[in-house]
Parts: sequence; C-alpha cells; structure tokens
Amino acid sequence: MYKKGTAQPVSAQMDELTEENLVVIVKKTQTAIPKDQIDRIDARPPGGGATKETTTKQTVDADGKENTSTSTGYSFGGKPNFETIYRRPPGAPKK
Repeated sequence: MYKKGTAQPVSAQMDELTEENLVVIVKKTQTAIPKDQIDRIDARPPGGGATKETTTKQTVDADGKENTSTSTGYSFGGKPNFETIYRRPPGAPKK
C-alpha cells in the first residue's frame, strides 16, 4: 500500500475496511489508515507455497510376488507477484 506523499510502500496485512479507514496489521500492530491517505493498494494473489506429489509403483517379481513402493516429493514455488487492486483516480476529491 502506498500512502499519500510517500515513496516507499507500507507492507501490511489487511484486517478490515470501515467507512473512513483501512485497518491493517503491521508487525503485529493494528493501524487505521484514513481512506483519503491511500494512493494505491497492491496485493499478492493466493498461490505459491509447497506442492506435494505422491507416486505409488507396483511391480511383480519373477516369482509372481507383488511389491508396492511409494515415494513422496515436495516442490516449492515462489510467491506470486503483487498486482495493483486500487489506484486513486487522478483529481479525486479531497475530504
């Protein structure tokens, strides 16, 4: 989220949206930011994380005995990129 008049974004987790404020959590602290102070909000879509893949293989020995083996692997994807979900329109009225 980019606050009005700042060049650096505020990295936060959204908590709630009220009539007047966007309430966010920054480093375990709840903070209310007036809506008219927000120029842009970027959010990361859900995704990434770990993917579990399990493979089961059945074979038959020369003597006719069945054997089963199972292997499990994990792959780790990167986090998705941020996407802009709100941008203050140019010339938006000030409250």
